[in-house]
Parts: sequence; C-alpha cells; structure tokens
Amino acid sequence: TAAVYIPSAVHTLLKFRSGVIPSLRSKSFLAYRTNLEHVTLMIGAMFWGMIVTTLLMIIVVAGGVFFLVWQVSRPYVIDIIALVIGIAVTTIVKILLTMIVMKSSQAGFYRTKPLLSNVFCFALECWNLALTAGSVTARLAKFVVATSIYVGRIDTPVLAEDLLLNLDKFPVLFRKDLLATDAHHHPYIELLGTMYMMKLRHKGNFGKTSGSIWRLLFVVALMPWLKKYRIQDELNLEDEDLLKKIKEMSDVKKEVIEN
Repeated sequence: TAAVYIPSAVHTLLKFRSGVIPSLRSKSFLAYRTNLEHVTLMIGAMFWGMIVTTLLMIIVVAGGVFFLVWQVSRPYVIDIIALVIGIAVTTIVKILLTMIVMKSSQAGFYRTKPLLSNVFCFALECWNLALTAGSVTARLAKFVVATSIYVGRIDTPVLAEDLLLNLDKFPVLFRKDLLATDAHHHPYIELLGTMYMMKLRHKGNFGKTSGSIWRLLFVVALMPWLKKYRIQDELNLEDEDLLKKIKEMSDVKKEVIEN
C-alpha cells in the first residue's frame, strides 16, 4: 500500500503546487476545506480497498482459467473462440475497406468525392445502427472492469468530477488529507513565517516600502516574467503602468510621512 500511495501523494501535491490542479482560484477548491473529519476514513479505505481489489483479480483470473480448462465448459469455449474469430475477420475487412474508401473520397475534413463519401457513410450508419447495441454493452462491461480494478485506488478519480451525482468521494478525501497536511509545510507558509519572524525581530528595519519598490524595479528590469507572481492577474499591468503604480505608491508614502 505504501509503495502505491506515497508516489501518488507526492505527485498530487506537486500538481497542486504547480497549478496543474487548480487550488485557490478554483470554485471547487472550497469543497476541500469542509468536513475535514472525513479524512479519518482514509486508512481503512486503503487497507480494505487493496484487499478487495486483490480478491477480485484472483477471482477473475482463476475463474477465467477454470472456465477454459473445465471439460464441461470446453465446448462453449470453442464456440466462443469461433465467434470471436469470425467477428475479428469481419472487423478487419471492414477496417481495410473503410481505409481504402475514405482515402479515395476524403481529404481531412473535406470530401473530394461527395457521392461516394455520402453513400459509404450512409452504409456505415445502417451497419452501426444494429451493432451499436453491442458497443453499448461492451462499454458497460469496460466500466465494470475498470471500476473493479480501481476500487482499491482511492487516490485516483475514476468518475468525472462534473457528474450530476458524486458517487465517489474517496479521491476528494485523499486530496483533503494531503492539503490539510501540506498547509503546515508548504514552502510559501514557511517563507511567510520566516518573514514575520524577521519583522518581529528587526521591526521597522525589515520590509520597508523603499525595499519593496527597489525589488519591483529589479524584477521589472531583469526578470519581468516573475511579475505575474507579484501582481494580481486582475490588474494585468504592463511595465509602464507598473512603474506608474510604483510612483503613485511612493508619492502616497511621502504624503503620509509629511502629514
């Protein structure tokens, strides 16, 4: 369990810190800050989830092997193999025919031979009208197999996040647990704590307005790509506007000092 979840936890935290997973600017981020007592479900879910997944894989593999070698089910296996071979041959012929016709009648999104393309696409629609029932059944089987395999991976979202019904809450709990832990060890929090301690120790000699202005000028002149981390996105200031704002801040500071 540790070999699975430790890399996943590190990977998820790096995604939060780098912005791959939206955090403070995301509307859904507020859901991670509520009901933090539910993270106590994590240890039990990890333990029992891995056991259930292991048992399911053993049952599926052992059941499949038993069905293939059992003498009673062997005739049915032969019939199924023959059916699969027939479907595979038909599918290969259809794929080859589709490649030939579409290459000769289509050029990307455009039809070079509209009549041939329309007739062939109409024939495919008639074909797929009957076969789509099997495709939907196969899709259902894929979902069942996928959810069975990932039932023990509570760190990985199996269902989409924007579904009408949120049936899987454990991935959210996993992220809540990581955020609750990282909130006390995030580099920004540690740096901010260091700055507060320096301010308490040196008082007015640390973090002066003049130092902030020189730092902004240094960033604008030599590292302008860093200003997006200093100025809020809503302002969207260019270099000239930023310099004007710095001058306004300096003028306001002088007025406050004079008064």
